[in-house]
Amino acid sequence: MADQGLEESNPMDLSKHPSGIVPTPQ
Repeated sequence: MADQGLEESNPMDLSKHPSGIVPTPQ
């Protein structure tokens, strides 16, 4: 899973996380 790169480019990527669980940018 590329959550690290995902949160950097799109913190609010709901399209990738339809469940409502978005990767929070830390």
